[in-house]
Amino acid sequence: GNICVGTMLPRQNAHESDRTVLNSAIRSNAAGMGYVVADFAANTAIGDAGDENNATYYADTIHPTAAGHAIMAAIIINALFP
Repeated sequence: GNICVGTMLPRQNAHESDRTVLNSAIRSNAAGMGYVVADFAANTAIGDAGDENNATYYADTIHPTAAGHAIMAAIIINALFP
């Protein structure tokens, strides 16, 4: 089976510059390390800095709501079954 690695979502009190570096590393190492990327951070509803304040997708500025998880599930499915 495939290994799927997700990028980091924004969250309260996260260091955005560190998140950007981590997500870039996840994306750039995928081919060489043999995994596919579920690029949550590329989604404009849940992945941009500040999106954690949207109560539709985040329950508490850290944890996704059911609507947020639905977006994440679709991203994972599309990554694993392009």
